[in-house]
Amino acid sequence: MNPFGTSSFVINHDENHHPSAPKSPVSTPQYSFLCYSCVMNFRQRLLRYVIGVAIGCAVVFFMFPNYDWLGWTPQKRMKEDLRDFPFSVDSCAAYKMTCYGLSEAQLQLAKNEGSFDFDKSDVKASPRRYHLNYGDYSFIIAMTDTTSELKDVMNPSKVCMCP
Repeated sequence: MNPFGTSSFVINHDENHHPSAPKSPVSTPQYSFLCYSCVMNFRQRLLRYVIGVAIGCAVVFFMFPNYDWLGWTPQKRMKEDLRDFPFSVDSCAAYKMTCYGLSEAQLQLAKNEGSFDFDKSDVKASPRRYHLNYGDYSFIIAMTDTTSELKDVMNPSKVCMCP
């Protein structure tokens, strides 16, 4: 008898045997729920794991449809800081902007849609200096913990020098 009160042997009711003939018990494997993981192979376990992760991700995506999933990237963080911090323009950068013919609206567009070049940026300096690229222009922005300032504007096709 197993823990469930049933016999662990199955009686063979084959048509070729006479009902009064002695019956031979045939043992069949009895797997409990806890031992089911013992007989699953790796591929079955991996498939169930992947299905569970996929269902979990789908539930999370449907629960938070307006969440910014890439908000943790450095590009997004820098643009958020640039948008939130008080912004000022250095006198040399203001002169170069007028020399290049850039307006405040174009500067705002560059701040919103430009991309930071972290290879050229100097994040170890105090204040940190970031290169913001937008079109042909490169803007050097100095950022502290609470403020940001446009320090320089560069365009490779035209050279403007500060007086």
